[in-house]
Amino acid sequence: MSELPKPQHVAVIGDPRGPDAARVEAYLRERAAPEACWYAPGELADLDAAVRAGQIRRVLLLRLEDLLEALWEREIELDRWLALGVELHCVESPPPPPAACLAAVAQSWQRWRRRQRRRQLIGGLVLSVLALVAAFALIWLSSGAGAG
Repeated sequence: MSELPKPQHVAVIGDPRGPDAARVEAYLRERAAPEACWYAPGELADLDAAVRAGQIRRVLLLRLEDLLEALWEREIELDRWLALGVELHCVESPPPPPAACLAAVAQSWQRWRRRQRRRQLIGGLVLSVLALVAAFALIWLSSGAGAG
């Protein structure tokens, strides 16, 4: 990817104490951008707000999949970021051929859809159990057993 300009308004998505932090720090130093705000993956709503407020001009990610995950989860509004001129940089750049990049996007989408289906299944099961408990309680109360 291209070089990062001077260290103004740079954000990093990741854990500053995580296993990849040293690689990210080295990447920032190599590009003369040692100062950056770190946002954990769970804080992307805060990052999105900072971008929309004009406080962040560059966002650094470890992998393309990190950005895709945020898109699938609707935690960021990439179209707004791009309209504001926010630059995106990846420490691990995707392979140059478009087919390889599209394959990475497709794989990320499939992984996210599997997780979504699992979440929906669990949510459906919980709601079904709650409905059965409520139905049982209504039947029990209406039969007079609860009056007793």
